[in-house]
Amino acid sequence: MTTRFHLYFPTGTEHLLEEAKAEIPNLSGFLIQAIKARLAEGSQPQKAGISAADIFSKKFGDLESEAYIRQIFPDGVSASQALKNRLTETKRTHTEQFGEIAQLFAAKYPGYAKILEEL
Repeated sequence: MTTRFHLYFPTGTEHLLEEAKAEIPNLSGFLIQAIKARLAEGSQPQKAGISAADIFSKKFGDLESEAYIRQIFPDGVSASQALKNRLTETKRTHTEQFGEIAQLFAAKYPGYAKILEEL
């Protein structure tokens, strides 16, 4: 059984496709190198320039208010756990901006600000 997968290259790296065509007998070696190069490019964090307000809006934009949170979750425990999970993930991925995000969270959802003390 054959397996297919797609490997996309950014603009300006089309020459890699030509190299692959030239090295068809050793295509797997080429793909290993291409994947390593692609992963090396992706390891550079590109979070610079994203403000804490943008991150907060992305993570919590769907939760309009405390009243809305009370409507969509069956009880306070599940709401607190869901918010805590989002905050934990945000803290893990945006450590340097988490202080500002926590302030925005406490301002928008004061009833759930106690969650921040647990983190």
